[in-house]
Amino acid sequence: MENDYNEKWKIWGDMQRYGPSHRHTRRLIRKYIEDLNYKTVLDVGCGEGSLLQSLNLGDEYELYGMDISKRALEIAKTRVKAAFEVSDISKQSLGKKFDLVICSEVLEHIIDDMPAIENLHKMSKNIIITVPIGKMCAEDLQVGHVRRYSREEILNKLKNVGFKIIKEREWGYPFYSPLYRSIIKHTPEESRSGKFGILRRMMSTVIYYIFMLNVLNKGDRLVILASSKSN
Repeated sequence: MENDYNEKWKIWGDMQRYGPSHRHTRRLIRKYIEDLNYKTVLDVGCGEGSLLQSLNLGDEYELYGMDISKRALEIAKTRVKAAFEVSDISKQSLGKKFDLVICSEVLEHIIDDMPAIENLHKMSKNIIITVPIGKMCAEDLQVGHVRRYSREEILNKLKNVGFKIIKEREWGYPFYSPLYRSIIKHTPEESRSGKFGILRRMMSTVIYYIFMLNVLNKGDRLVILASSKSN
């Protein structure tokens, strides 16, 4: 699996950094953590570091990232000052607690997700999780998703390992889904990945701002803030 994701990161980097849905997810995460007290932050499945970089935190914070892809972490090290480790969340935790753990768009890639969720609980005081919900489509298979959750399913899985749900919200309707997803499902994956030139960045920025017009708390993306009951 690690080799598969090393290959994927050859073409995913700009999509993760400039893609409108990824940018919008990062914006919602930043909004969710505004009122939290934290000094140590771990991004699980951090990829090439776009999320940690977007938090724009000072030197008084300790930043960590873990990912299955060595190639992605090599890019991340050039973008943000953090400690990175090649590690598979479905197989191990890092053996310590963090004030804030972020696991964004990761669990849907893992065949047996419960060991991963248990490892997240071992490391988290507070956690942000984002996942896709609703029906699977061809696009999901292209990017390596093995599932989409129902809202109740993912919340129950988190509660079952000891997380307390603080708040959660859906997003995406109607401009991300169904409108944007209806368009991109007819385009090949290579047209949505690879290098983003000036024009693609401009188009992505326009779409990013259109996504801000989505209906509140409706859609097929879910953002969850939870805390560990063992804090």
